[in-house]
Amino acid sequence: MVQFVVAAFFIISIVVVNRQLTYMQHSDKGFSSEQVLRVQAFMMKTREENFDQVKNELLRIPGVQSVAKTTKVPGDVLSDTSTTDFKHKGESYRMGSVKVSQDYFKTLHIDLVDGRLFNNNHGDQHTRSAIINEAAAHKLGLQHANGGMYISYLGCDSIPIEVVGIVKNFNVSGFEQEIQPTVFTIGNEACYFQSGGAILIKISGSDSHKTVAGIEKLWKDIEPGLGIRYSFLDENFQQLFASHIRLQRIVTFFGFTAIALAIVGLFALTAFLIGRRTKEISIRKILGADLGDLGILLGKDFIRLVALAVLIALPLGWWAADAWLQSFVYRISLNVWLFTISAAVLLVIAACTIGVHILKASRSNISDNLRNE
Repeated sequence: MVQFVVAAFFIISIVVVNRQLTYMQHSDKGFSSEQVLRVQAFMMKTREENFDQVKNELLRIPGVQSVAKTTKVPGDVLSDTSTTDFKHKGESYRMGSVKVSQDYFKTLHIDLVDGRLFNNNHGDQHTRSAIINEAAAHKLGLQHANGGMYISYLGCDSIPIEVVGIVKNFNVSGFEQEIQPTVFTIGNEACYFQSGGAILIKISGSDSHKTVAGIEKLWKDIEPGLGIRYSFLDENFQQLFASHIRLQRIVTFFGFTAIALAIVGLFALTAFLIGRRTKEISIRKILGADLGDLGILLGKDFIRLVALAVLIALPLGWWAADAWLQSFVYRISLNVWLFTISAAVLLVIAACTIGVHILKASRSNISDNLRNE
């Protein structure tokens, strides 16, 4: 009994963990991380006063499609989750502040919901304009970015910042954290200085290795003596799932081990009990019992045992799955079908195991069985 309860519990765990990981790996993050290189700029002048020059030099490399910078990089394990206070219509709102460059949203293919993206005008380039995400728009009570809506950093009311655009929510920190209301601005000219982060380079074309080699060569002149440190955003984002993938492998290993032990135990128990009923089986065959009749006669007790184990494991599995999923803000919903599939898998495995012995017993020689008895 205990073996079947454990096996049923692990089958439920395997199904739930695999479904959640599949959901995370295939859900729309709200941006494109494909072929986007994250380059760590160690020197502040690379990220700040020399950024435009660095950008133009990078764009001369064949295969470089666009270049941007950001103080909060999607997929970073140690991403900055700090927030700051903004004022809007006399009220204070706590939101994230991210400093970017003009082509940030273009580089990551982030969709515009309303208004416009940054351009070369003076307001955009000198922290007089902001773009917010949908979460921030909801928090501020804004439905449109059609001009006349202003925010400011707390303690910096003399420098109003116009909200010129609203972009689609995009997930930068995995599925455990809710998407943060965020304000995106260019420059550090509104009483709030931010730096750090990284430079993002969108690569196009089939020969990405040649493009990366060109970036490495150029970087020796941009930051001489420091060396280049880079990674691809899609690989970084995949690292956010690393602990969950390890859990998936552990659960799968122990799950198949538990199932194998349950099958071996059931196989031995079935062989023993059917072996004791050889004479009865032979007599029933003489009286006209077919394979179906023998299956019902010999298998019903075993199936009841397995079904009882499943009934015990279901609430335990539901509780454990729900507790694990609570660590995710964005997660699958538990439904009856998940547990029905898990129960059906164990019942089918048990039925096949029992069926082997029943089929063997039904084909045994009646005269030999009765003579031995």
